Amino acid sequence: MGLIAKNWNRCTHLICFVLCSTCTASTALAETLDLKLGLTSGIISYEEKGSTFPVVSDWEGFFIGPTATAILRYNPSYEIHLDGALWVAGKDTERWDVDGDFSQENDLEAFGSEWGVSLVKNWLLDKDIETSVRIGPSIVFEKFTRDDFVFFTNNNESGRDSSTIDEDVFFTSIDLGFSIKSPLSKNYDLAFDAELGYIALDQADNDAIPETLEGSGGYRFNSSLFLYRKLKNTNEVGIGFVYSQRTLDGESTTQSFNGRSAEVEWPENELITYGCQFFWQGSF
Repeated sequence: MGLIAKNWNRCTHLICFVLCSTCTASTALAETLDLKLGLTSGIISYEEKGSTFPVVSDWEGFFIGPTATAILRYNPSYEIHLDGALWVAGKDTERWDVDGDFSQENDLEAFGSEWGVSLVKNWLLDKDIETSVRIGPSIVFEKFTRDDFVFFTNNNESGRDSSTIDEDVFFTSIDLGFSIKSPLSKNYDLAFDAELGYIALDQADNDAIPETLEGSGGYRFNSSLFLYRKLKNTNEVGIGFVYSQRTLDGESTTQSFNGRSAEVEWPENELITYGCQFFWQGSF
């Protein structure tokens, strides 16, 4: 992973080129195009757990953001989905404990985006029950901004203060998903979806650390439960519950600070979101 991770920009440019080429070719060949637009809001939580230094952080806030999916349908059995999502979380208090005891607090706000493409295979379990599996890559960016953060030292003494510290997190994942949709009545359907992803090429750029930190992978899990309402002209609206969790294992490394070497850890970290999503879907 080291050689690939050190060339993150080249990898992401190549992936973006492949995704854009796939999108262009796929759109030209598709028989129909569906567009799904949504708005998601709910609770977001973030936690870091140090291993070389016994520190644990805890932060929770409110997030909101739009989602969009282009569904390129070639026949009843095969589709390509092009997904995009943004979210933003307002400023709230982040708490830090060392050895189980309170150490300090600071403000934290966050932002994220995700882009992906997946190949979908559809089946009919019954004449009315639709099911599908999908696989494809995703690129994810997350930004965490801390105000009034105090740096930790090995003996837990306060270090220098900084008005603002930004940390940018990047990773890619290969996702495998499953969904099932069943009618409740003439105009209403119930749909469940679950997805598991393997994370690789994870990196973090922190203002307080000279060099980029490379992680050791991780996983993520997404699920949703939606109630669909059929409208005229093949349009649909829906509302449901969504849940997302991603865990990065982090890594430790040695870096140079003003000519002195020191061990730096990107701690294991976990981001969880859950809430409600409203969407509209139409065919073109």
